[in-house]
Amino acid sequence: MIRISIYFDNLSVFWQSVQKAFAFAGLDFLDNYSCPSDAASAGMLADELCYSLSGQTSYYIFIDDFHLLGEPHVADFFCMLANRLPENIHLIVSGRNAFLSGKEILRLGKKLYQIHTRDLCLNRQELSVYTHRCGASLNEDQLNTLLYSSEGWFSAVYLNLCTFFENGHFPDHTSNIYDMFSSAMIAPLSDAQQKFLTVMGLADEFTVEMALFITGNPKAGQILSLMTSQNAFITPLPDGVSFRFHHMMKECTQRAFAMLSHEKQTDFRNRYGQWYESRGQFLQALAAYNKALNYDAALAVIQKDAGILLASLSPEKVLAFLDVCPTEILKNRPLALLVLMRRMFTWHQIPKMMELKQLLTDTIAEDNTLSEEERKNLSGECDLIMSFLMYNDITGMSVLHRQASS
Repeated sequence: MIRISIYFDNLSVFWQSVQKAFAFAGLDFLDNYSCPSDAASAGMLADELCYSLSGQTSYYIFIDDFHLLGEPHVADFFCMLANRLPENIHLIVSGRNAFLSGKEILRLGKKLYQIHTRDLCLNRQELSVYTHRCGASLNEDQLNTLLYSSEGWFSAVYLNLCTFFENGHFPDHTSNIYDMFSSAMIAPLSDAQQKFLTVMGLADEFTVEMALFITGNPKAGQILSLMTSQNAFITPLPDGVSFRFHHMMKECTQRAFAMLSHEKQTDFRNRYGQWYESRGQFLQALAAYNKALNYDAALAVIQKDAGILLASLSPEKVLAFLDVCPTEILKNRPLALLVLMRRMFTWHQIPKMMELKQLLTDTIAEDNTLSEEERKNLSGECDLIMSFLMYNDITGMSVLHRQASS
């Protein structure tokens, strides 16, 4: 079993998850592969998968929460791969949304098995049988209420029945599944456990070491061990050291986190940023610092990343960050300005590139803390980046190159 979890719509992070999942299964042949960027590299990857995994061993590649990725061409790749896989390899893709076109369904033919929403829900008759087996003698009105509130989903049915057995009646129409989940799974826990869940619910995956750092609780490891053994919707991952929340639990804990004071939220988000930054997980660090409104720390991460992982973000996200980041903080990070200028060029955001260039020029002229050598180096780097705009003017580019070299 090779399980690949998707947490948000970033192809670069998804590809890292793929490589990591295969490595956990003892298969490291993807380590030297870059994320496919065109049909040719995708075809080579498919060939490598078929060749490396073919044989007598059965492999099940399970991709969870595919709807979060939002990359149509990845679905196209899966369809192409499914048509070429040997019989011992099985590809399972789980998601909330339909992502196969009618043409792809027809092309896959008997190689495709679809599990639809109707396969995961109870209809009215099935619900009646199920509740009777659970020992609940419901009248017609109660059964209709349960069907309406749960829509037949097993988890919702279970939580409704828990409330019914405890209170003698079902929640009213104003309740929702997350309130019920919190009541059934979180409220009975100790204060220490609830605080642990509230804080760690922001993480997609986490380790004991990370929990110790983020929560600041020296007993975080013991709390995690206890809750995992009790199956409190915290799942150990195949690597043996990482954990993740069930999505329902994660939603509930994030709601609880939103109830904390602004100061506490900011403190914990900064801790997340520090943790991710110290481990080179710059995209996660950038997201945490942004939510904490810690713009200086976010710019420090952009500077460290040098624009490498930043390239996988959408230009709109970075432009939105620049729109809210105070000018004085931007001017305090001239090296980050250089990184952002280069990235604006590659995204064809030339007006914004020129705005950043002006900020850098003002910083060089006004910042008395910069040495003469630092001023010259910053100016030279700026000239080099500005030379990219002269790609149709070799003479003009050469002038800037000589200026930068000087």
